[in-house]
Formats: sequence, structure tokens, C-alpha cells
Amino acid sequence: MYGETSANLPDKIYTDYTAENITIPAQYTRNRNTNPDYTQIGVLNKIVYPTGGSKHLYYENANKYFTRTDYQWGYTDNYINVLSEPSGGISDGFGNVNKTVTIPSGFFDGKESPKIKLTFGNTCENNMDDETSQVHDTSCYGNAIAGGIQYGTNGKPASFELNNISNSIDISLSRMGKCSCGYAVDVIYGRYNTTNTNMPIGGLRIKKIEDQNENNLVNTYNYKYEILDPSTNTFKSSGVLNMPFQYTSLLKRYVTMGTDGTELYSPSIQKYLVVNNSNANYNAYGSSDVITYKQVTEYNDLGQNINIFSQINNSDSYKMYTHVYSNYNEWKNGLLEKSTILNRLGDTLKVEANKYAFNSLKNPKAGFITGASEQIGFALNLDIAKFPKRVTGSLPDEHGQAIYEQLYAVTKEIIGINSGKVEKTESKVTEYFPGNKVVETTTKFSYYDTDIDKPINIKSVSVKFPDNTSTETNYQYAHEKII
Repeated sequence: MYGETSANLPDKIYTDYTAENITIPAQYTRNRNTNPDYTQIGVLNKIVYPTGGSKHLYYENANKYFTRTDYQWGYTDNYINVLSEPSGGISDGFGNVNKTVTIPSGFFDGKESPKIKLTFGNTCENNMDDETSQVHDTSCYGNAIAGGIQYGTNGKPASFELNNISNSIDISLSRMGKCSCGYAVDVIYGRYNTTNTNMPIGGLRIKKIEDQNENNLVNTYNYKYEILDPSTNTFKSSGVLNMPFQYTSLLKRYVTMGTDGTELYSPSIQKYLVVNNSNANYNAYGSSDVITYKQVTEYNDLGQNINIFSQINNSDSYKMYTHVYSNYNEWKNGLLEKSTILNRLGDTLKVEANKYAFNSLKNPKAGFITGASEQIGFALNLDIAKFPKRVTGSLPDEHGQAIYEQLYAVTKEIIGINSGKVEKTESKVTEYFPGNKVVETTTKFSYYDTDIDKPINIKSVSVKFPDNTSTETNYQYAHEKII
């Protein structure tokens, strides 16, 4: 289902609701893909300073590997070909073949919704659509019986899809004259294909920065966003699409009549797939082209700085499309967890590791709460379906009609937004020097409680130095002083 005036959908949509891709009619679509030819129009690419120096910025499109599983129908595997043809001499003027073909069950492994295709063909004179009573010098006739159903041809090449794949097939050929006459048994099936596709999406990211001073000396910083995939031993984009695009949903309706017209005393559910613009419904917030990266590496001829960021594990993170209304907590992405500085030889010079806590906001004054302390309500998805149900054992009314009562089936789903404050609780800096000397400094942070009625501020900072000395700084704010 899509609106009559809708023209904002991709030409193909992938969803877990159905096995096959959803192809949208052209009049309802437009190209929603990121076009790298136009994304850099109007962006800042150079800054000139009064001192004579300058900064050059180079960009590239954000891109990401998406795992996509498509169902495709129409694959064909041949099981057997049988041919009756003369090898020379008068004795080959006639050739009959009778064979029982049974396809082993293992041949169907990995094949979705398989069907058997039987094809008859020949090079004889009756391989055209003519009267069966016409006499030819050479002729071929094919017949088969499968599951009690007979299939055959009067000579013209023909193909049949057999209704039952579990039974054996009795196939016969009758050839007269010196010509070729045969049949083929194939299995047609569908298959789920999973591909990893690296494609541009969203906005731009920095590829290179050149800092040039007034003496024309240039320092270059390059950036890469890949991470090693241990399963394939290859580097892939570490980006995560914060919220996959949502174009599909299910509409539920109750039916009280069966397909044969009989009344159903226990109404059943029919589900309809709804395709709508991602910006045309309340869950539009769930469609985002923002990408955050697990790893960003800055490098040049002096070494590299490898930065590791937080990334929420999401089962849909490798999908471009989803129908899952997930709680919004992607603000937890992008926090610097670890920074490692290496020299040009690959030796570690410095490592900074950070720890964070997500302190839930306590807001009893919220107009809508979910009962979970870490959430505030964002949306309530109510699916209400009205249906009549016949009152069991009720007497007919004055018109002789059955008595019904109106019932409502209600499905409730809360779509929450996780709410809280990101608190950096610890930072550990480890520096490495020649002679295996290691210097480590640890800083810990504590915070006031996140009561919505009070400011959310840092309470104390304690630092432990390499010589085991430490300092602690406590903070007090004006609103806390007793007058």
C-alpha cells in the first residue's frame, strides 16, 4: 500500500517482512541514493589565515558495508538429459525410451520452493504445431506420468511444471526415423543471497587536511575509517547507520468470513504490508542517514593516531532498511574509548583509555513515563482492530438474525527514548619511553545525582600520578551554599 500522491520511495525496498524485494511502481519513486557527484557542492575546502598560512580540507563521502539478503527466484539446475538418436544403419530407424526418473531428496537441499520442469524436444519433422494425424517420415512423441497426472506432446517442443516433486516420474520417448528425440528434467528454485555492499550514504567525512604555514611548509594529516573484519581478514568501513531507514509496517485486520464464505466463530488475523514514505509517519525519527564510526585513524609519514569510539550493538546495524521500531539510544555512540599514538615504526608512544557511565535522568514530573528509569516515553504505537463476534449460544433477534457483539483487539507497543547523561568516570593515560619506562596517570571523576530539579555538575576530580602521589579537587556550587 502506498499513497496515490507518494513519489518519495526508493525503487526497491528490502524488509524482513517478506522474502522477496518490494519493487515500487516508477510513478511513486525517486532516487534516494547518495550521489557523490553532488555532495561536495558548497562545502568549505580552504581557510586562509592573516599570517599567510592556510588550511586545505579534502572530503569523501561517508560509506558503509551493508549486509543485504535478497530472495531471487529462477535458478535452474539440470538433473538429467536423455536422448534417443540414430547411430547409423536401418536398425536405428526406430527408438523407444522408457525410464523412471526419481530425483534424490539431497538434490533439493538449499533450494527454496523447488519445482520440477520437464522439457521435451526433437529435431524430427513433427516438431511443429500441426495435426497429430499428419504422417511424417521422422517423428517423436514424449509422454510422462507424475503423481497420477499425464503430460505429453504430439511432437512440438514443450515444457511442463510438475505439481508434485515427491513422486517418481515415468517418462517415455517414441522415435521413428533418423532424427534426435529427447527430454530434460530440471529443478527450478529460489535462493537467498547475502551480499556485503560498500556504498556511499549520508554526508561527508574528512579525507585529508593540509596545514601550510607562511613559509609554505606543509603538514599533512590523512584519515581512514576502516576496521579489520576478522571473519574475512579484510578491512571494512567501521561506520554504523544510527537508525536504518523504515519504509514498511504491518496493518492487521480481523476477518470473520472464510474464503469459502462460511462464518468464522473465532475471527482470524490478516496482515497487510504497508509501504510509506519514511518522513510521512510518526516513526520518521527512526530513519537517519547519520553514520558514526567505531575506528578513525589519523596518519602521516610520522606515525598514526588510532581512535576507538563507542558503538551500540544493534542487530540492524548492518542493514539499510528495517521494520523494527527500536528504542532511541544512539546518542551513546561516538564516545572516545581509546586513543593510541604510534610512531612511524609502529612503536606505541601513548595510550589514553576512557570509561563512561550513563546516569539515568530522574524526572518524576514527566508527563509520560514507561516505568523504566532509563527511558522517557517517545511514542505509543497502538494497533486497534474492531471486529464482530457472534455470541455463542445466543438466540436470534426479532428479525431472526444472529446476535453479535463488537470486540476490539488492541496491540500496544511503547517506543522509548533512553534518557540520561553521559559521564566520563575515568581516564587513564599511559606513556612509553626508551628503556621500557612506562608512566601512567589516572584521573577519576564523580558527579552529583541526576535529579532533574538540580543542576547536573561534576562533584570531584582525583588524579593519581606515576610517583603514587594524588590530588583531589572538590566542587561546590552557589545554589548549594547555606545562607
